[in-house]
Amino acid sequence: MFCKGQRLTGSKSSIDRWKQKEAEKYTFKEIIAKLNFSGILSIDEYKPRKARHYDLIAGDALKCHILYLESIPFSSPRVGTIGRGSIEEFCLNLRDLGIKPWAIIFDLLAAYLKQVSKVWPGIVIQFDYFHVMQKIHKYLKEMLINFRRSLKGEEWQFHREELWENRCRFLKNMDKWSVKDHEIISELIQIYAGTPVERVLIFKE
Repeated sequence: MFCKGQRLTGSKSSIDRWKQKEAEKYTFKEIIAKLNFSGILSIDEYKPRKARHYDLIAGDALKCHILYLESIPFSSPRVGTIGRGSIEEFCLNLRDLGIKPWAIIFDLLAAYLKQVSKVWPGIVIQFDYFHVMQKIHKYLKEMLINFRRSLKGEEWQFHREELWENRCRFLKNMDKWSVKDHEIISELIQIYAGTPVERVLIFKE
């Protein structure tokens, strides 16, 4: 680390104390202003192990750094969850700190949508890709499992085994398919035409 052309040496704790001392010269609002927020905000929740609270984390989605973090106690009516009022208060704190997003990204927690819209009316909202794909993947997996279970009787034994052997291949990222995967999937689409297997594979494509 360098400061005014001089190399700093010392233990990590000494450097941490120096950074803390320098940071204390500024208010949160001044620090956030210096971070030059991109305008695309992300909000996520994190529960430390064995803790009785959540940490709500606001970050700059474009620059990939944390802007603000606040501990939120569990909701009284529903222990173990985040209250809507806590989310709204968190967003109001962000607004008071000068964070004015034009777009926001968060997961599928239902409480986010209404509270965020109250604080920043008209803001562009996007659900994060990871949780959306996780939800879709779960739904497709359930479709395939239910279809396999519907094939009852000895005459369907071979097909049940075939579907089980290829269960991972059906849900595998298509970008990672091998030549063999493409060959097997093409055959299975023909065999299972008009069934949920075909619909899942066509949807993925």
